[in-house]
Amino acid sequence: MSTLPPLDQATQINLSREGGVAFLPGQRNSCSIALGSCSEDERARIRQALLSAAPKAQAADEAGRGDQRYFVILINFNDDAATEDVRLHVGEQEAPEELIRLWRERTGRR
Repeated sequence: MSTLPPLDQATQINLSREGGVAFLPGQRNSCSIALGSCSEDERARIRQALLSAAPKAQAADEAGRGDQRYFVILINFNDDAATEDVRLHVGEQEAPEELIRLWRERTGRR
């Protein structure tokens, strides 16, 4: 379980889905979201997806156990912010619908 620092200084979100039966780098599906180019409504929706995913985050070695897929969320913050970048690992089975929807929309995957 993770808690997030305030997201007002976040600049970019990298979201990927990894894992599965075999490690196939070509099957890794990821997207980058530059928050500065998003509308206020989009940022609010992204913020909600992150806030709902954070409590479900696990240690990196727990999220992708066995053949389970998982999401990796990297939140980059403004260089002027005193906040370090945040990395979350959320098992696909535990992932909130908001996060899955965001990933699908941004990667074009189903």
